[in-house]
Amino acid sequence: MKNNSAVLFSAMLASILFAGACKIAKQTSSAVREIPFKEQAPKVIKSGYALDPADSNCGGFPTLRVETMKGTCLGMVKQSDDAAFQPRVIIEIPNRKNEFLITDFANWDYKNGKIWYLKSTGNAGTTVMAPVLTGLSVPHQITVGPDNHIFFAEDGRIRSFPVSAINGSTPIPASAVSDALTGLPPMISNGQKNSMHPLKHFVFDAQFNLYVNIGAYTDHCSDFKGKECLEADIAFGTAGSTNVRDHGAVIRKYKYNGSLSKKWDANYTIVARGLRNSMGLLFAANGDLIQVENGRDFNESSRPLEELNVISKASLEGQGDIPHYGWPYCYDYNSTSEEWTNFSFSCDPSRNKTYRPPFVFLPPHSAPLGVIRYSGNMFPQLRDKLLVALHGYRSAGHRILAFKTDPATGLPVRSGKGAYLDDDNSGGTAAFVRAYPELPAAAEAEEVIHGWYDAPRYRPRGAPVAITQASDGSIWIADDKSRAILRLATPVRESAALPPAPRPNFAKAYTQIIAETPEFRKAYDEMVKKVIVSPQCEGCHDNYTNTGDSQSDGLHYLRYILAMGNWAIPADLEASTLYTKMSPPMKSAMPPIDKPYPSLQAATEALETVKAFVMAMPKRENLWKVKSGQKPAIKGLRKGQSGNGICGTLPQESYLLAASNNPATLGGQKMLEVVLLPQSKMLTEKTCSSYNAFYVPMDSLEKLLD
Repeated sequence: MKNNSAVLFSAMLASILFAGACKIAKQTSSAVREIPFKEQAPKVIKSGYALDPADSNCGGFPTLRVETMKGTCLGMVKQSDDAAFQPRVIIEIPNRKNEFLITDFANWDYKNGKIWYLKSTGNAGTTVMAPVLTGLSVPHQITVGPDNHIFFAEDGRIRSFPVSAINGSTPIPASAVSDALTGLPPMISNGQKNSMHPLKHFVFDAQFNLYVNIGAYTDHCSDFKGKECLEADIAFGTAGSTNVRDHGAVIRKYKYNGSLSKKWDANYTIVARGLRNSMGLLFAANGDLIQVENGRDFNESSRPLEELNVISKASLEGQGDIPHYGWPYCYDYNSTSEEWTNFSFSCDPSRNKTYRPPFVFLPPHSAPLGVIRYSGNMFPQLRDKLLVALHGYRSAGHRILAFKTDPATGLPVRSGKGAYLDDDNSGGTAAFVRAYPELPAAAEAEEVIHGWYDAPRYRPRGAPVAITQASDGSIWIADDKSRAILRLATPVRESAALPPAPRPNFAKAYTQIIAETPEFRKAYDEMVKKVIVSPQCEGCHDNYTNTGDSQSDGLHYLRYILAMGNWAIPADLEASTLYTKMSPPMKSAMPPIDKPYPSLQAATEALETVKAFVMAMPKRENLWKVKSGQKPAIKGLRKGQSGNGICGTLPQESYLLAASNNPATLGGQKMLEVVLLPQSKMLTEKTCSSYNAFYVPMDSLEKLLD
């Protein structure tokens, strides 16, 4: 663990972090977490969470091996092996306890989105889930609005239907669904992708006025670098409009006309600018609007920080100038993006009266997507706290944070100091502590769910989209990347404390093994050349380099990909997001719309290159590691001939690829045949250069993936 935050944390932090029970700022909780989990061989669903179907300890549901705050557990309600199921937002139907609606945007598949009905019986085996609306265009937000109607957003409109139209798992009649608001910027315009951020999030105020997120059309307004950012609706890639009403990265206000029949006034106003993608909106007790912000991408993993912003009630009511929250000109608190250092927009809030710095810092690249205020009774330790779901797959994401709030305002309490936790991408289960800048936006938080990294055979990396509080006080979570509906509850009984789920160091293992597998190395080099350093991908995702990885072996891209968990799963294209995000060619989520491939042929070749890389990767089940304290000898021989010899000694932290996991017997000893080239650096004896088979004692090795 890095010791860069000793001022903020006590000496016991290391043990707390390893046990996973830390708070980001105040270390007051126990160093040992109670994790209720049956120590049985779990049933594993492909690419999903391991569970014991017979377990009902987490409020009637199987308990997942995920680290949660003391006195809580994470249960599996529903898990799908269908890659098309991508749950986004979940709500409990008013006055219908344990009945829920879930939006499913179907992995950016235009016109294939759904709304699902779920009835929880308190038992995973009998829970009912079925689609009740289909054929939707990337639906996201769903919530309750006026006249006891359910409102949901597609990319180009907001629609509604009465609660009375919900009849269990029976499809909702098309006649019951009507448009509430139309004319929103669609995902597809003239057959082309129109926006990087087409999903619509919205919220109602007390008078049922609508506040709608219009996301930025690019990552950082790349067509307007160095000058005023003018990204116009629909006409993406044109010179843009000088009318702020036409811009992306804003929040629109639509005034309610008093009844559903009169709808909302189409003559909207802009209440906030410079907000790249407002996928979490919540009104505070004082009438201010809380927003959680997905910031732009920098190459570095440590910047920019994500943000929790506050749009004042006065601004919402149109008093004063429209506030500007900085995108794309500013990041963090008062730093200027490199592309706009010579532009006239000042990121100094003392000089620029329209600029609003973030109210609270959130971890960098963590992609906050959900925010609620907890008011239930199931978790007294969370009452009146603000919960923020971090969807991001990078090392500071995949968590749920809790912030104390001011009773008078409902806004998070700021301290000017704070820190966040950052997974160790070298494969460790501990986390690094990284301090926020000591500025007004720094705040302390605790982790409700933390360290949700991928742990093969136990769980995938967590990706909480939206969270909702059910009427019983439990917290329901939609995890779109893992196709799961989860429930945070209290366990029926506590079990003995368990360490975090094991995390094999695949990055280190494959770095060693690639030297012995020419086909894998060839596929990797080709993928780097045609994809990673291509104009479409270069400069994205931390430049595909883990923080602190300064090795000059040309394999830093490989280590980064493997540290991301499910980016590349050997021989499994469906589970490898590096492949699925690029598929189908020219119609996929990646690359971004401002870096398209020049042709369908180029996009297809890139996808095929990624496919070849994934399929060339040695299977994880065949990876072995030298046991701690062991230095086994390597025996070499010529197959079909008598005699063998000692060819070298394996140091600790050596990883090997088995030619077969079945043992052989040499000289009465069980040996494992491993894949080594005659010129391997692990072979120190020149006499072994003519050998074509190499063996290591089985009792000195352990499988990397148990």
